[in-house]
Amino acid sequence: MTSEGNLRYRGPRREGIGLIDRVVLDLSDLKFIEDELRSIGALEVTSDEYSGRAKSVEDFVVEGVKSLDSVRFSATPHQKFHSLSVSVNRLYASVYSSMEDDRAVEGVRRVLEDFLRTRVRRFYRFASGVGTALGLLGFALFTVAGTLVREGDQRPSGATYWLLGVGAVAILLGGGAVLYASTAKGAIWLVRREDRPGWIRRNRDVLTVQVVSNVIALAVGVFVGSLF
Repeated sequence: MTSEGNLRYRGPRREGIGLIDRVVLDLSDLKFIEDELRSIGALEVTSDEYSGRAKSVEDFVVEGVKSLDSVRFSATPHQKFHSLSVSVNRLYASVYSSMEDDRAVEGVRRVLEDFLRTRVRRFYRFASGVGTALGLLGFALFTVAGTLVREGDQRPSGATYWLLGVGAVAILLGGGAVLYASTAKGAIWLVRREDRPGWIRRNRDVLTVQVVSNVIALAVGVFVGSLF
């Protein structure tokens, strides 16, 4: 193919998408994201929970909104057909960039991805791995205890009971860690970090139900045990 000299290879079109699970953001974090995006172009903010478009999360704050289940920031560089957006919900955050060759946009994308990774919910990263490891350990101890009983052809010894007890604890802790990893969610707070409600306050209803259930179960267990 011939060319008149006005063609230049730009490389393949790049679309960058980064997914970060379970991030927790407060008002200062959201403003940081806004400032980074504004450095490359005009910004708009939307949420699935509200109609219309805002210029800042402060517009939601003015309306008395304390938290959101989702928010999306989108910036379009001036006079360009590129875009860079950050979408956050309670399950994950994503950074999406559509560009040809723009170092400024690419730089902001990397800054935002690194920043969001620092806001992943505490303990979420390793809860699943630790839970799986504890579960496997528990089942392994149960297997060893069963083997000892079969080979000894007698009633379980103290060591066997110890293996069963430790195995049961490992399985319970592992199951709890896996459950936490599967049910943990992120959060988008439109308040300052120091004004966020504490963990106990946010989960007091669940904690109350669990405490009452455990007390009832303990009482029933003691009553049934006294019958034998």
